Amino acid sequence: MLNFTSVFMQFLSDKDPGESIFRPSSRGPSYLTLTIKIHDGVYAHKDIVEGGKELKDITSLLRIGKTLKIGEDTFEDLDEVMDRYVDPLVTHLKTMLNYRKFRTGMKTEVDELLRIEKAEYPMRIVYSFGISHEHPGTFILTYIRSTNPHHEYIGLYPKGFRFRKKMFEDIDRLVAYFQRHIDDPQNDSAPSIRSVAAMVPMRSPATGGSSGTSVGSGWGGSNSEGGWRGHSYDRDRSSTPGSRT
Repeated sequence: MLNFTSVFMQFLSDKDPGESIFRPSSRGPSYLTLTIKIHDGVYAHKDIVEGGKELKDITSLLRIGKTLKIGEDTFEDLDEVMDRYVDPLVTHLKTMLNYRKFRTGMKTEVDELLRIEKAEYPMRIVYSFGISHEHPGTFILTYIRSTNPHHEYIGLYPKGFRFRKKMFEDIDRLVAYFQRHIDDPQNDSAPSIRSVAAMVPMRSPATGGSSGTSVGSGWGGSNSEGGWRGHSYDRDRSSTPGSRT
């Protein structure tokens, strides 16, 4: 059986991060899927619910729905989805990828880069941002205060970056907040990965899985609870971490 998800990810494989495509959804004729390339080998999928379709009318099923809904946000057509949802989200994605403290690589590789930097500047609290391969559409803030790396998750939204239950349009402001509040207790106040991440994949492609679970707010600017899914071909993504390690 043809795997359309793999086909469309292959189409995006040689495109730049932020490139996207709308495609039919495996959930049925009342859904579309938005797939966005987050980084090389990392893709995120967002369910779009089509409204106003007559399930008994084949011509109605073949047309785009009269309304399109992502989480709690409603759009009139795909152009509006691009203007209000995809374009601002991609702008924030590219801002992060070009940020001076962004590092490419797996989580363990970024950890090692920070250990090297910490050895060179032992009096500093060193930090960096990276891609979460376990939760595509989510970034990892890694920092070392003394010896061991610590990790917190940052959600990517059209309105900006969600960190510790706050939304930031600007990364420098997020960093300034983090530096001021690094010592704040993070027990009840720290959001779990399910409240921050764009999606939490259920299984790794290595084990044959290709879909994820619905997990609370994602890229949507409101308290959306759309079905997020993600793919990363760089590692086995079998675990689901909390918001901090």
